[in-house]
Amino acid sequence: MNFLSNNPVVRGVVAFALSAVFLAGVAGANTIPRETGVPDFTVMSYNVRGEVALFNEAFHTASDQQAGVRAAKQILMIQKHWPDVLGTSEETAMFNEIYTHFLGDDYGIVGDYLFTPDTLLSPYFSNTNQPDANRIYYKLSVFNYLGSQTIWLHEGDVYKVGKIDGETNVRGATMAALMFKETNEKVVICNTHLGLNDDISNRQMEILVRETEAFAKRHGITAILYMGDFNMGYTVIKALPASKYKTSWDNDVKSYNQAGKGGSWVDHVFINGQLRFLGRLSLDGSEWIDSDTSSDHDPLLVNICFSSYVPRGDVANNNIKASVYGERLQIQSGVIAGLDWGNAFAIFYDANDKYVGGVQLIARQDGNGGFYLADSIYVPADVKKVNVEITGGKTYGIWSR
Repeated sequence: MNFLSNNPVVRGVVAFALSAVFLAGVAGANTIPRETGVPDFTVMSYNVRGEVALFNEAFHTASDQQAGVRAAKQILMIQKHWPDVLGTSEETAMFNEIYTHFLGDDYGIVGDYLFTPDTLLSPYFSNTNQPDANRIYYKLSVFNYLGSQTIWLHEGDVYKVGKIDGETNVRGATMAALMFKETNEKVVICNTHLGLNDDISNRQMEILVRETEAFAKRHGITAILYMGDFNMGYTVIKALPASKYKTSWDNDVKSYNQAGKGGSWVDHVFINGQLRFLGRLSLDGSEWIDSDTSSDHDPLLVNICFSSYVPRGDVANNNIKASVYGERLQIQSGVIAGLDWGNAFAIFYDANDKYVGGVQLIARQDGNGGFYLADSIYVPADVKKVNVEITGGKTYGIWSR
């Protein structure tokens, strides 16, 4: 939906936002540490507060500029962290114009507006039916696109496409089927913004889980991630039981900041057993100085891998584990006695147990002076066994086929 750019006032706001971005500097204090060679990806969930509060019905008001400034701050924050997947809520046409301008070259974008427009202005200025989009931005260098779908959730009672006459609380979700290029594994990501009442939200969530699982089944995908503004604490989301879905946050993150006035737990990221969390970061006021002035929600950033990968923290000291991703072998270890810079090698053997080559492995140092392995190596097709040898130390048989 690109007719927004034909509006001179909105074009001025976009230009103002552009100026703000280039003048504001770098946003964000920290980001999630990511280890070289680990087949992971980052996901950011963010309710951008696009319309309901500061973006009002009046056309020529300061609120337009405020929305542009807030969007510019958000772009700075996103460019600081460059999430591999970004899910937005309350993203109206103005925000989409700015987001697309800055992110469109690097990201694919999916997600439709949740309304049936009565006039051309309704996508931009209406606090009654909240015509926003739950969009998913996925990094083109990281994922291949397999398909997407937007669904509408009407007060949690029915599933239909389009707005019901007189309804004031249109909610919905966007689902995207993606292939992670590094390992060719597939995941369905669902981004939603549920209603304001726990009972309504739970009925909506039941529909959403049913539709998402059906969407995943059509694409032959078992890994599922839900994220967004659920408008309720994780403990009362009945359709996502702890036996099937994990959340990276308990009640220690108050993601709804009420523009700095308080907080509650309403934004979440959930994964099923085919995925695992590696790290998390809540971009609250301590991590991002513009958090309270950019939205009434704090962005949530998580680091995720597929469950087929074994993180280094799960490997005991003096042990090594290997995971296969296509033609590459992911090697992880705990701290190994005798390991040092440059003295570890992967040794290749063929079907006759004959030596056919090898490669030096990357050793890394932890905070206590110990060394561990974290590397990804190419394994030729004729290699049937791989050992790890530590010069002057132990030999580990880590993998065979």
